[in-house]
Amino acid sequence: MRRLYRVTDPAGNWSEATDDLVVETLSPPDETTFSPGFGSPHHIRAFFDNVHVNGALYDDFDSGVFDSSKWQYLPEQASYENGEVRFENTWFPKSESIWMMMTSPENADEFKATVRVDSITGDSELFGARIIGQYCRDSKGEVFARIGIRGSDTFYTVYSEYFDGDTWIEDYYIPYTSLGPVSQGNKYELTLNWNESTRTFNFLIDGLDDDVYYSAEFTLPGSIDPTDNPSRGISILSWVSIDGTSPTFDWEEVPGANHYRIRINGLEGKRLYQGYAKTPPYRLPPGILKPNGIYQYEIYALRDNQWFEWDNVSRSERNAMRFIAGVEEAQNPYVDLDSHGVYTWTDREPLGENTWFYLKIHDAQGVPGNIESAKVLLPDGTTEVNLYLDYTETATSALYKGLYLGSTPPGTYEFTVVDKDGNSHTVTEDLTPEPTGYPAESALVPAESALIGSTAVDFNWDDVPGASFYQVNFYDQNFRSLFNVKTTESEYSLPEGLLDENSLYHYRILTRGEFFEDNLDNGSASPPGGTWRSKTFITTTAQGSELPQLNLDSYGVSVWHAPDPVDPINGPPRYWLDFSAMVTDADGVPQNIARVEVTYPDGTTTRALKYADSPDWGYNYVDNEYYPDPALIQDTTNSTGIYIFRVVDFDGNEVTLQDTLTDVFTDSPSWVTNVSPADGTVFYTTTPTIYWDADSNAAYYKVRILTAWNTPTVHWSPELTDTQYTIPDGILSKNTTYGFRVYAYRVDA
Repeated sequence: MRRLYRVTDPAGNWSEATDDLVVETLSPPDETTFSPGFGSPHHIRAFFDNVHVNGALYDDFDSGVFDSSKWQYLPEQASYENGEVRFENTWFPKSESIWMMMTSPENADEFKATVRVDSITGDSELFGARIIGQYCRDSKGEVFARIGIRGSDTFYTVYSEYFDGDTWIEDYYIPYTSLGPVSQGNKYELTLNWNESTRTFNFLIDGLDDDVYYSAEFTLPGSIDPTDNPSRGISILSWVSIDGTSPTFDWEEVPGANHYRIRINGLEGKRLYQGYAKTPPYRLPPGILKPNGIYQYEIYALRDNQWFEWDNVSRSERNAMRFIAGVEEAQNPYVDLDSHGVYTWTDREPLGENTWFYLKIHDAQGVPGNIESAKVLLPDGTTEVNLYLDYTETATSALYKGLYLGSTPPGTYEFTVVDKDGNSHTVTEDLTPEPTGYPAESALVPAESALIGSTAVDFNWDDVPGASFYQVNFYDQNFRSLFNVKTTESEYSLPEGLLDENSLYHYRILTRGEFFEDNLDNGSASPPGGTWRSKTFITTTAQGSELPQLNLDSYGVSVWHAPDPVDPINGPPRYWLDFSAMVTDADGVPQNIARVEVTYPDGTTTRALKYADSPDWGYNYVDNEYYPDPALIQDTTNSTGIYIFRVVDFDGNEVTLQDTLTDVFTDSPSWVTNVSPADGTVFYTTTPTIYWDADSNAAYYKVRILTAWNTPTVHWSPELTDTQYTIPDGILSKNTTYGFRVYAYRVDA
């Protein structure tokens, strides 16, 4: 089945797309199998009679006719029978309260009714027949009181109701508390008495068919205000309640489903959280639910791959599954592998195939503020890798990452998070590495700095053996993530209208060996390296007349070297030939720049530079080349050492500038040593001092402070001739993890 979609704007511009649908319907998940849930039908038949208000008879129901002057409405589960109101309902699977509320409850301080329950089946704690009222406001919300009968038991409660964000809370002064046993089928007179001047409730159960007599009293603490919505009424209820705030959801699998989505909603239906599972069960992380919060949840069954277009999906009834969270907030942190955990990542040399760790950490007491450590134990049973904060999602959850350089060991990986209260959580994941290659950078279409001439773009790349799918990531000119698309083909056509005219964009092709629902174990990106190495293209360009300008004052051509990333102690140093230039053009940068390139001293080798505006570094076009053998770097010892930088704009204007690379090895500074603080150091100040040993060949040093996971840059020091640097006040935040690097520079005349 093919569908054609077209969108037209008021000016008559339009775009269209087609969608092919293969119909393979799925049965909806069966709510009667859900947990949390009732497990079996809950049924009650209860009778109410002789309602009194302030000592006077309000309604004895003898007329057998609903009196709308006394009651707001008659629920469909209620009827008049033999001078009583009969309530009868079966709950399965939906939790629900059913009421008859007074029309004018404002002055009903004493509210009394005769109640008998002659049939009840079920084991829910929040279950029974009751009289209820809404009486006043405390500092949080509306104050309610209830007293009722639950089979052969009784209950009373006082609580405050209010919204905490999007969550409806029942905050108990007195939780559901038994006053004592009763006999099912007998009549009992239930009384709720409220004294506003003393802020006191009195509860009374008086047996009319036996000698039962129970009473209780409770005085509200603090000050109160009148309620805006007073209420009194008679009611039956049955609600699912859970222990704690981190339940495990379970359900019967749906034939044909590929995976499931679990969605948590507030009582009014707003989505609060969603998670995914290949198969049931699914544990909800801590920090999502609030103690005594009221929630709904839905389970979706999906035939299609996770995060791909939906063609066949089913879900449970939207409002069927309700529950009340427990009183106690979860104390332990929680590790959620989030479809990743441990996975291989294929990069360019010298990194090659390496091991990455990616997970979510949850803690109801705060993340990262309450997290002491996050680590992964490798299959050898001794090697541990620290995991660092990548970014915070919510006040109680964040993404953590880690990296182990070198080949990926097969076996079981053990992830452990410990909070500052000493609580911990550990999960394991088994991995059999099958590293995934990446498409050749030279074969990516569009090519570097391509002018498309439209906002519609066709992408193409080489097939990668073993790939399950590809993901095309799009970034604006400043590397802000815009969106991504996923495809199982090695091509994608982006229609008009999603990108802006006269704009530069970056893109990368991610290759994945597995689908999300099967856990991502192997992946790669092209171009390899950081996001800054993404390919660029320009949609359209406007004509201009000004000459572009080149500035190489910051770096031009330079050589960077650092310890071997896999074996920094024994491995050989690694060298990169780096190119950076600052380009300006009154007609627009990068929109009017066709290409920026550099020609090597041999006169034939050419490298295109990528747009990457970096004010801290003093350039906006950059690229580099790794050299396994640094002797092959063309400098003044083996060539003229002259590198010619060239900028060409879309008007055909061209400017060149040259920079000379002198002897790479003579008097070159080493990377700094004896750097402190050590990895993992905890400071109790936001102005720590960083130290290192001097290098006789260094003209100056710079310190770079980063977020814990590599980028972005938080702070750059000025050029330093000293071997220590104290981070100024106002840069760092408390309870936050940072990384740092110390750079040593040699400056040639």
